[in-house]
Amino acid sequence: MMLPTGTFRTLTTGKFNLGPMVAALHTGKRWVFGFVAQHWWTVTGDPHRGHVNLTDVQYVLRYRLTPFTSIGCSPNLRVNWVADGRNRLTFPIGFGGDTLIKLGPLPVRVGAEFQYYPITPEVAGPQYNLKFTFSPVILAPEWSKRPLF
Repeated sequence: MMLPTGTFRTLTTGKFNLGPMVAALHTGKRWVFGFVAQHWWTVTGDPHRGHVNLTDVQYVLRYRLTPFTSIGCSPNLRVNWVADGRNRLTFPIGFGGDTLIKLGPLPVRVGAEFQYYPITPEVAGPQYNLKFTFSPVILAPEWSKRPLF
């Protein structure tokens, strides 16, 4: 679900969008790889704004150096299906690392990744990106560890 909640007109689609999501990840002892794919279509919103038909795929390839530290990449490939051919695809490649630290009793995964965009839209497309991550790790509740069936 994508909500039209942006403060500035240029930072939002002005539309309420819905679509499916699918994820497939392998988490082995050393390697983590897979993807998270999402797609959105316009449901309703500002009639003066363009329709949304957008695919976002985050591909993940990480190698664990230790149980708490890894290197690799997890950039987001985007396809804007309503844009013309030269402005449709955004394809980054990247490299970075992350580690698990403790902030008081709370474990937190922190990391950074540099991304280069060999394929980017001609209109306002990025060339480089530096992505920082900060993810609190919360233990799963006991009820979620029991099978439903």
